[in-house]
Amino acid sequence: MKNKIDGSHEAARWAVSLPILLFHGMCKSYELLKGTMAPGVEELQFPQLEIPLTINSISPILPASPIPATNGDSLYLSNLDDMIGASVFTPTVYFYRSRKPGVTEVLNEALASVLVPYYPFSGRLRETSDGKLEVFFGPNQGVLLVEARSEMILVNLGDLSVPNPAWTNLVYYFPNEEQYKVIDMPLLIAQVTQFSCGGFSLGLRICHRLCDGAGAMQFLSAWAATARLSTLTVNPIPCWDREILGPRDPPLIQYPHVEFKRIDDGSSLTRSLWVVKPVQKCYSVSREYQAHLKSLVQSQSVGITTFDAMAAHVWRSWVKALDVRPLNYELRLTFSVNGRSRLTNPPLKQGFYGNAVCVACATNTVSGLVNGPLSDTTCLVRNARLSVSEA
Repeated sequence: MKNKIDGSHEAARWAVSLPILLFHGMCKSYELLKGTMAPGVEELQFPQLEIPLTINSISPILPASPIPATNGDSLYLSNLDDMIGASVFTPTVYFYRSRKPGVTEVLNEALASVLVPYYPFSGRLRETSDGKLEVFFGPNQGVLLVEARSEMILVNLGDLSVPNPAWTNLVYYFPNEEQYKVIDMPLLIAQVTQFSCGGFSLGLRICHRLCDGAGAMQFLSAWAATARLSTLTVNPIPCWDREILGPRDPPLIQYPHVEFKRIDDGSSLTRSLWVVKPVQKCYSVSREYQAHLKSLVQSQSVGITTFDAMAAHVWRSWVKALDVRPLNYELRLTFSVNGRSRLTNPPLKQGFYGNAVCVACATNTVSGLVNGPLSDTTCLVRNARLSVSEA
C-alpha cells in the first residue's frame, strides 16, 4: 500500500485532491544527487488535457429558514482565524460516478438546509476599526452555487486520485478576481459540473478564515448526509464559540514565536527558486520506504513519528538540491499542528469547526541541515511539533 505525498500540508489535512503547486524538493534532490529516483518513491503521472465546460447558472443560496442572526449582526473571529495565512479560499474537488438525475437540485436544497445551523457561511467578512476581520450579516448574502456541464466523461480525466492542474476550471473563480481577496466575498463557492456519463464533480472554495480542514470536512459531511437522506442531518451540532480562543487581557507572551518573526532574506534560496522554477509533481511514497526512513533515526531519538522523519528528510533534501548559500544562514521549516487535542483548559466543544491549527517552527542552519545527521534534523522537527501547547 502506498501513500500519496503531494508536499502540501494543507492538502494532506483536507484529504482530497487539489490543483495546487506540489512540493518537488525531495525527489528533485534524488534526481540531482543520485541521478535516479529512490526505491519506494514513484512519480505519479497525470494526463495533459483540457476540460471544456459551459456554465449554465450562478445562483446565491440562502439559508432555508430563519437563522440566529439579523442584518447588522456580526460574529467574532479568533486570532487563529485571523492569521494572514488564512486569507485564502482553499480549493477542493470531489468526483462522483452517480447516474441519478437532478443532482444539482438535491445539492441546492441540502445546502440551503445545512446553512441554517452553519449560518456563518452565509455572511461576509469585513474589517473592523482595529484591523481585525469579523463575519457580518446583511441582506441578500448567502453562498454561491454554480451549475456547469461538460460533454466529457469521467473516465477521460484519468486517475482521479492524482491531482491535475487541468481540474482548475472545475472550481469557480470570479472573472478578474483579486488574489487573496476575502473581504465581501461569498464564504463558500460551490461548482457542480455534470459530465455526459452521468457522473459529476463538486468543486469547492471555502474561506479559510471560517474553518480549518477538520471544520471544512465537518461541514461537508453534514451537507452530504443531508443530500443523501433528504432531511437536515448534522452530527455533531456545529459550534461557533470563537471567543474561547480570544487573547488574554492583558496579553501575556511567555515564549518566543520564531514562526512570526520577520525573515531577512540573506540567502540564495529565493533566487534559486526563481531560477529553478519549480513545477507541479505528485509522488507516491511506499509505506516500506517511510518505515525504512523512520528506522534510520528512531534508534537515536525517542518519540519520533513518521511525519517527523519524512518532514526532516524532505527539508534536508530540498535544501541540498537547491544548494543554498551561505552555510551559516538559518532556515525555518513551518508546518501545521492540530491544536484540538492540546487545548484542555477549557477544551474546545464538540462540533467546533473554526481554525484550531497552530504553526510549528523548526530552525537550523544550512550547514546543520546538509552536513549534520538526519537524526538531528528529525529531533528539531519533533521538538517543534511537541512545543505547540495552549500555554
